[in-house]
Amino acid sequence: MLLRKIHDIQSLPDILPFLESDNPELREAAITTLRYINQLEKFPQPLNLIFHESALVRRSAALTLGHLQDSEVIIILSQALTNDSDWQVRLEFDNL
Repeated sequence: MLLRKIHDIQSLPDILPFLESDNPELREAAITTLRYINQLEKFPQPLNLIFHESALVRRSAALTLGHLQDSEVIIILSQALTNDSDWQVRLEFDNL
């Protein structure tokens, strides 16, 4: 939570390990924290989190990916919008 308040790209190395955590809540917190940095344009590591088994992680990933300026994000978000089984993940696209 503290890293979200910093809004600095220098916190990225501290966030990265949590993107691979076995704990879905930690992954969700990490992907959400990436959104707060507001300095990332491309970042391939969180792209696959939109397909994570946890709907909580997928919801946060959808919002975070919407803030990136990566052409691959459009394809991935389109797949999630049309194919994700969780209605709340699809709902997050209205928040982008």
